[in-house]
Amino acid sequence: MKKLLLLLVKKNIIRFFDFHFSITIAKENEKELMFLASCVSNFTWKGNICLPFIFLKKKYFFIKKKSIFK
Repeated sequence: MKKLLLLLVKKNIIRFFDFHFSITIAKENEKELMFLASCVSNFTWKGNICLPFIFLKKKYFFIKKKSIFK
């Protein structure tokens, strides 16, 4: 998960702060928590106070992997 998050940082989708926050909050084996922590950090930085419900759908990020992570 760290590699994926660093790729998102490199592509300016999330900030390095979001990455660091996620690895501080989650343990190495808690990949889902790590990913959601980075999303929550990024969304609150943008002025949102919650994640859209669609983020909680099973496999949401990986169904549209190509379109989200380009």
